[in-house]
Amino acid sequence: MKKENEHYDIVLIGAGLVGLMMALFLAKNKIKVTLIEKNKLKENNVQLKDERTTAISQGTKRILMKFNLWGLIKKHVQPIEKIEVIDNSMHKSLTFDSKILDEGDLGFIVENNLFKNFLIKEVNKSNYINLIDETIVRDIKIDDLDLDEKAQVWIGSKIITSNLIISADGRFSFSRNFVNIKSYNHFYKQNAYVFIMQHEKDHRGIALEKFFPEGPLAILPMKKENRYFFQSSVVWTLDESLGDLSKLTKKEFKREFLVRYDNHLGKVLALTTPKTYPLSLTYAYENFKNRIVFIGESSQGIHPIAGQGFNLGVRDCDVLLDSLILGIKSGMDLGSPEILSEYSSKRMIDKRLFITSTHLLNNLFSNRNTTLSFFRSNGLRLVDNLPLLKKGFMNLAMGLKNLNLNG
Repeated sequence: MKKENEHYDIVLIGAGLVGLMMALFLAKNKIKVTLIEKNKLKENNVQLKDERTTAISQGTKRILMKFNLWGLIKKHVQPIEKIEVIDNSMHKSLTFDSKILDEGDLGFIVENNLFKNFLIKEVNKSNYINLIDETIVRDIKIDDLDLDEKAQVWIGSKIITSNLIISADGRFSFSRNFVNIKSYNHFYKQNAYVFIMQHEKDHRGIALEKFFPEGPLAILPMKKENRYFFQSSVVWTLDESLGDLSKLTKKEFKREFLVRYDNHLGKVLALTTPKTYPLSLTYAYENFKNRIVFIGESSQGIHPIAGQGFNLGVRDCDVLLDSLILGIKSGMDLGSPEILSEYSSKRMIDKRLFITSTHLLNNLFSNRNTTLSFFRSNGLRLVDNLPLLKKGFMNLAMGLKNLNLNG
């Protein structure tokens, strides 16, 4: 049976948060894109099952404002005014306060389900996005030698040809495998337990990152949606040698958590059922190959220790869009190596910086080594006592500019 063929200039695979962002960034610039997603997205109020939250940096907020997307979620985000970093084993702490810089809030926390639903509605409204949902990509074929050949995306009974494929299908990307892109994978032997906590005291917009030898505990302030209680998102990372805590009863899990929680925000009123996520580091050795380019976690999936994965992905989208617009203005083929290599080179330093720093941070804090404990303690003291260094780290974490110690 002969397969049906269709052609699209840009095919985007994957409609997670970063994939939706990329589609909307293109659409806002009147660039048509075909978005392929395995899940159902075409109906409004799609029932999502993601109880996590997303940390949005100040830099990402400014990118969203540029594309008129910030207004969608503005009323539903919780600003982060301070971040408290505590090394529990050494009883040392460090505070990053938004007042140190004249750049606004350090970041924002938003519920994934709410955020994604708003983006899906925007995608469904756009005349520039051709959404093909409930569809699995069976194969991708590119010619490594002949750049005149279009890329092929195999879905069902169709073969779609395209000038450019943008892959946003996650850290275990099947797109990478289809086109034989090698990647580095490191499994941390840690589990992240993610849940929402209702608590007695006001979090006052303060995020907590508390480090234990067995892994970090992050308590992130959430928007108060109920007048009777405050709530925070919890990402509790533990070494897998301690067992799978998701197998505990709710009462047993809460008892284990309360030991680390240390009455930080008063009495715990309720916990949602924790979701367990094994943690890993993944990065592709190549950011593009012929007519396919990788963004977000299909390019790099990092440790959640600093909450920077989504923000890295948004910067991927922003830089790729700029490269594509420049190529369009120059009359270039969208899949040309000149466009994609420019994107790759512009993103190289930022990606490597956060891949390396999050990996080293986790290794530095999640252990019982006494020598490393000494360096941790003195490192926190050093950053706290050097205003330029502290400002540099804050600018970096806020996604505003590279680390700059010259003011």
